Amino acid sequence: MCHFFIHKFLGSNISLEGGKTESNYSTEYSKTTSYDDYNSKYSTIYLKADYKMPKDLGTLTLGHDIVNYNYSNQENKYNMMKIAYTFPEIKRVTLSLGTGYKYTGSDNGFDIYANLAYRTKSGRVISLNYQYNQMGGYIINNMFLPMNSRHSINLVVNDAFALLPSGIKSVGYNDENKGYVDVVTYIDKNKNGKFDKKDIKVKNVPIKFNWQNDTTYTNRRRRAFASGVDGKIYNVKVDLEKLPATLTVEKKHEQGKNIRIEPRKTTKIEIPIISCIGNIKGKLKIIDDFGRTMNIEDFIIVLNNKEGEEVSYSTVDEYGNFYFSGISPGNYIIKLDDSFINSNSLENYENKSELVVNIPYKYKKFIDIDNLELIYESL
Repeated sequence: MCHFFIHKFLGSNISLEGGKTESNYSTEYSKTTSYDDYNSKYSTIYLKADYKMPKDLGTLTLGHDIVNYNYSNQENKYNMMKIAYTFPEIKRVTLSLGTGYKYTGSDNGFDIYANLAYRTKSGRVISLNYQYNQMGGYIINNMFLPMNSRHSINLVVNDAFALLPSGIKSVGYNDENKGYVDVVTYIDKNKNGKFDKKDIKVKNVPIKFNWQNDTTYTNRRRRAFASGVDGKIYNVKVDLEKLPATLTVEKKHEQGKNIRIEPRKTTKIEIPIISCIGNIKGKLKIIDDFGRTMNIEDFIIVLNNKEGEEVSYSTVDEYGNFYFSGISPGNYIIKLDDSFINSNSLENYENKSELVVNIPYKYKKFIDIDNLELIYESL
């Protein structure tokens, strides 16, 4: 059996995958039996898109297969459109339902399948599959097995192997001496440097455990769990390449945390995440008693937090426009830098010389604050 594929994420909710699989199964019977030799060749060229629905409502999958198979010298080829829905995981149990329509081939029509899977804490997946095929038989591991019935039920145990310091071991192997990791990702709303009830937990954050090949995303409880590992020092960090554009981490957390995992214990890790959803755009005007405007190109606008500390600044262009992007949630004051106010003898103009803006504590979508007008009066 051979399998190659390409996979690409389009944002945090959509992923595309395409590839090809081939399998060849054959059995030779002795001449003393009444059975003929059996062989099965099965190949699939596929493309699928997975969409993680908002509010953790499950995953919708759309796909298309081009299948070519030959069993016992009976050839067939068909195209199939597929749709499936996977319910949210509950206590490591998931249910998937799907159907496909074969619109070419000798056995065209609808196929139906259902899958009930349980993922153990160590990573092994045990699944119970039901299939209904227009042509008698069922497909397992991309191998078509003909039979009289169109209905089939099979039990599958999926496991993976990893190259660990102690050698090649099954990921699903339950070792009582292994340690585990529980990660929570959060926005530090009260800025006290630790996770508490006032903070905002963040889901779908990509976490990279250096003893695992795949990236793990925080679930609907805003937590990520890694497979068991031997008690040693490891690194855990946010996968910045897969992190949504609305989120970031502090420089000191970019390289992650080195942690010691103790055997037979669960190590809890808190990773602060920064929301950078705020985009601010406005225009600076300076007028005199006659309503005339002055040249303000290269003037500097500052963005201060509620404590009066400068968070960011923007240089005004020739038209008076200023911009701030990637601003974290909070309350801010926008004003002209004091040095420009003093050097140009400017005074405040009504309620337009210090603008108060609020970026809400969210992280999924950008917040755009446009058309602000900052005005000063020239003496």
